[in-house]
Amino acid sequence: MNPDAQLSYLKLSRMLQDPELIIRQSGSDIIPLTVTGTRYIDSGPRLICMGVMMSCMWGVSYDIIEKRSKKLLRRMVQHP
Repeated sequence: MNPDAQLSYLKLSRMLQDPELIIRQSGSDIIPLTVTGTRYIDSGPRLICMGVMMSCMWGVSYDIIEKRSKKLLRRMVQHP
């Protein structure tokens, strides 16, 4: 149904197959891709997980910055 997709299909067909074979197959129909979409609510768990991961990364980076400003990070590196 999409003209850009049809053009891409024809270009790929030419690259992958012989030109004579494309001429013979030109009568074949291009079947449109019909995929049902997902609902917004289905992405809820993904959004929650991303929020938890971003909070963890923010917490770790804030802790490192705070220790560096108090010069504790240098002490931790020098003394095991």
